[in-house]
Order: sequence, then C-alpha cells, then structure tokens
Amino acid sequence: MYENMVSESDMKMLITGKHESSETNWLQRDWNLLFKTLLLSSLFYGAYLVSCEIFDPPSRRLCNFSFVMYHCSAVLAGMATGMVQELLLKQKQTNILEDVISYN
Repeated sequence: MYENMVSESDMKMLITGKHESSETNWLQRDWNLLFKTLLLSSLFYGAYLVSCEIFDPPSRRLCNFSFVMYHCSAVLAGMATGMVQELLLKQKQTNILEDVISYN
C-alpha cells in the first residue's frame, strides 16, 4: 500500500534505518558535525562571557542567562569531546551519537 507513495531509496532507508549516503560520506559527515558542534559551543561560551559583563554573574539559584549559556556551552563541549573520541577510535561506519538519537 505504501510502496507507491514512497520512493525506493526512502523505503530502503525506512527499513534499514540508514541513508544511502551514510555508507559513502560517513567520515566527512562526522567531521562536519564535529565542526558545527564546536562552533556552536564556542558561540555559547562567547555569549556567556558577554552576558557576565552585561548581566549578573551566573547564578544557579536565579537560573539567569549567564548560567544557561555556560551550561549550554559545557554540554556541547562535552558532546564534542565524545565525538572526537569516537572519531579517533572509529570501529564502524555509523555514528554512535546518531544511533542513540535515532534509537528513540
């Protein structure tokens, strides 16, 4: 019934859970994702530094803007560290972080 509505490559992706491009460009895609994560982390850290000068210092009790920016940058930096470790110790052609997110 659904075969006529979905293309063959999309049906293959739905069945296997993997894109055709994931087999060919997996290393380039992972490095791009790492670069974007590091860039986003540095942007959040920059926003944290600016907000410390403009607003109040970070306060967990008040949960102010500085606190939120600091934690966003810390979480993204931790995620980037895990991605670097995964890229250096690569055993398979799939991204573990992507598999965990796709699992849900």
